Amino acid sequence: MRLELDIGNTFVKWRLLDLSGEVKDRGRVETEGEVTAFFSNSYFFSQVNELLVSNVSSPDLERAVCELFEARPSPVSLFKAKAERSLCGVEFVYGDVGRLGVDRCLAMVAAYNRYQDGVLVVDCGSAMTADLILAAGSHIGGYIFPGFRLLKQSLLSGTSNIVVSVDVEPCFGLGESTEECVENGVQMMVRSTLLGLIELAASYDVFDVLLTGGDGMKAKALLGGKVEYDKDLVFKGLGMVSSYSLGE
Repeated sequence: MRLELDIGNTFVKWRLLDLSGEVKDRGRVETEGEVTAFFSNSYFFSQVNELLVSNVSSPDLERAVCELFEARPSPVSLFKAKAERSLCGVEFVYGDVGRLGVDRCLAMVAAYNRYQDGVLVVDCGSAMTADLILAAGSHIGGYIFPGFRLLKQSLLSGTSNIVVSVDVEPCFGLGESTEECVENGVQMMVRSTLLGLIELAASYDVFDVLLTGGDGMKAKALLGGKVEYDKDLVFKGLGMVSSYSLGE
């Protein structure tokens, strides 16, 4: 069995694959929780013979998880992804590529593998990232901006006279209460940003847009048929760059 880990700042997302590459199980564990205890007590702990890791969180957490599996009597093949100047046909623009999050690299690798005429990749998490890859595989840059929750939190924490006391159904129409004005304002800001990104990508003759991340479907709902969503981009990229890819 193969275990893939996407260790982020808030959650450790994981998925379990069999030897045919079929996803058998998946889930997530809070980064601040008992991560090693979760995996050591999992039903699949002793079955894992390939461990693939993408980490943008604490090196100590990554080390603890890897050592947990390596300490078992049965052997495990371990692959830790890292940002490099070029990966699987994508060349990254960062001068110091080590400062480019490996999860962004992996998402771009998987997205470009799917759309080789160029692609705009938007990872919709607490912070949202957008990266543009041209048809030749050149990553020419991107953006980092607040996601839905950070936008709302920054508004509410930065004002003293805006009080939200009830939840409302989000949309981007005109609000008719403070709660609707706040929620819909966030939706409008994200939607406007995404539309601006799509327009910018088109100026480079890139027309495919791929969303990922926990709020990806929420972002997709704002744009309708203009974009596609793939929740597993980081995992797919991890599999592509791994020397332990299934089937090899």
